[in-house]
Amino acid sequence: MATVWSCIRCTLSNSEKLPSCEACNTPRMLSNPNYNLNLSTLRESTQPKLSGELLSHSTHSQYSFGDAGKSACTLIAAMAAADLLAITSLEEASRIFCEERLNDWVSSGIHLYDRIAGGLQRGNEHTALDDIWDHDALQMTVRRLERGIPIQRISRASSFLSAIGEARSWLRNCTMKPDQNAVYSLALVITKPPETVLLVFEAGCGSSVLFDSHPRTTQRGIGGSHAIRFSTDDEAASNLSFLFPSTSGLEDCGYGAQMMNQFEAIPLRQTNYNASASKLDSNYSASSLSARKEVYDDGSFAALQAALQQARDELEASEEKCVVLADRNAELEAKVAATQGQLEVLQGIMGESRAAADGMQRRISQAEVGEALLMCFVR
Repeated sequence: MATVWSCIRCTLSNSEKLPSCEACNTPRMLSNPNYNLNLSTLRESTQPKLSGELLSHSTHSQYSFGDAGKSACTLIAAMAAADLLAITSLEEASRIFCEERLNDWVSSGIHLYDRIAGGLQRGNEHTALDDIWDHDALQMTVRRLERGIPIQRISRASSFLSAIGEARSWLRNCTMKPDQNAVYSLALVITKPPETVLLVFEAGCGSSVLFDSHPRTTQRGIGGSHAIRFSTDDEAASNLSFLFPSTSGLEDCGYGAQMMNQFEAIPLRQTNYNASASKLDSNYSASSLSARKEVYDDGSFAALQAALQQARDELEASEEKCVVLADRNAELEAKVAATQGQLEVLQGIMGESRAAADGMQRRISQAEVGEALLMCFVR
C-alpha cells in the first residue's frame, strides 16, 4: 500500500510522490511534525485575495455529473467561447450570464466529452484545447473560431498579465477584424492541468469575464459553475494567479517543476464568414446558425449545436453502415452466383444420369422382349 501524508491545512491524504497538497497546494514539508508552524497562522496567511463582480453562478458544476464531467472542462470552455464570441446584441449580452446558460455550457461540453473520451489515450483524460481541436465532434463549434498560437508561462500574476497582453496584440494584428458589433472580441482558453477556464474580453474596453465550470468553495465560497467580471487586465491576472498558484518547494526539480507550474493560454476570436462558401451538409451555414441564435434566447443554442452535430455524426455512421451492408450484399451475391453455377453443374450431371438410366431401361426392355420371343420359339 502506498505511503500517504496528511495535509496540515485541509487534512487531505496525499500520495507520498506529491510535494504539495492536491487540494490546497500547501507544501508537504509544512505537514512534517518536526516543522514548527502555527496552523491558525498558516490558514490566515494563505486565504486567497480574490476580487471581481459575480455576474452569475449555478448550483451545479462539472463535478455534479460524476465521472462524465470531471475531465470535460476544456470542451466546456470551448462551447462557452463559441457562444460568447458570436454575440452581437447588447441586449443578449446583458442576459447571457444566467444560471440556465451556464448549465447549458456545462452539459453541452460534457456531452461532447462523452463522445470523444473513447479515443483518448488512457491516463490522458484531462486535455488541452490543442488535444481536441481537430476532433470531428468539435468541428461544429471550432469552425466558427480562429485559434492563435498557444502562450505558455509559469503561473504568476505577471505571467498571466503578459499572456493577456500578447493575446490582445494577436487580435490587433489579425488581418480580418472582428465584427464591429461583437460584444466580446477575444477569448483565452487557459489550462493549468488538470483544470481549464475561459476568460473573454469585452470589445472596446479593458474589462473581462471569467467563466469557470469548477466549484471554488475554498476560494470564493461558490459550489458550482460561475462567471466573474474584472474591470482591468491587472485584476484578471491577479485573480488567475490566486486561482492557479505555483507549487512551492520544487526548486530542485528543474524542468519538471516548470512543467507542474506552467499554464497554457490559447487566444480565440470569431471567424468572419462568407455564407455562400460555408455550407454544411445539411444546407445550414455557420453564419446562418449564428443568425438564428437570436431565436434561442432560452440558453439552448449550445445544446442545439451539439444535437445538430450528433445528428450529422449519426448520419455519417449510417452511411458507413450502408457501405458495410453493400459490401456484405456483394459478397452474398457472389456466393449465390457461385452456388448457382454449382447447381447448374449438378443439374447437368443429373441430366446425364437420367439419359444413362433411360438408355439402360431401353436395353432392359429390349432384352426382355428378346427373351419372350425366344421362349415362344422353344415351345
